[in-house]
Amino acid sequence: MKIAVVVVISSVAVAIAAGCSRAASHSAIADAATATVADYSCQIDAGRQQADVLPAEGTIQFKYSVDGNNAELLDLVGFVSTNYDFNVESNGGEKKIANYTGVFSGNFKNHEAYRPTVYTNHFKFNNFDAKVTSRHDGGGMRGYLVVKKDNGSDKIDAHYVFQAGDHIGGTIDMTCAKK
Repeated sequence: MKIAVVVVISSVAVAIAAGCSRAASHSAIADAATATVADYSCQIDAGRQQADVLPAEGTIQFKYSVDGNNAELLDLVGFVSTNYDFNVESNGGEKKIANYTGVFSGNFKNHEAYRPTVYTNHFKFNNFDAKVTSRHDGGGMRGYLVVKKDNGSDKIDAHYVFQAGDHIGGTIDMTCAKK
């Protein structure tokens, strides 16, 4: 049941997100005549929350434009879904699963003043917030995305550092392959 719901959510979300972000990005690509632009599709490798594994699935696609120390993610569309198990004392200790799904779309510019200590050789994209969420625990998936600087490689890594609702946060690790 969970997989069917995620597939339906992701198909609809990607279609909606694609329509929202396409028009705005075409002029940005035209302005990036000196930039290197490559298409990437990212798949989730793993999720983590401190030392624990955080189950995660999803996909994100974008055009990656790099011009020196400036970068943009254009026509970005995709979704991330994660969950965690917890015991609810008020429910007799019954095990519950909380699911968080966020749908993403738009164009993002890197944070130029980013001085990495963990994700060296990466661009940071602030305000990487979901446009639509599953609304669990108040909803919202907010955070930032870091993407490896080398957009000439066939594969690069990306990491979504997020907070969802008021109960869960973590990092979603992805491998992005050039299309």
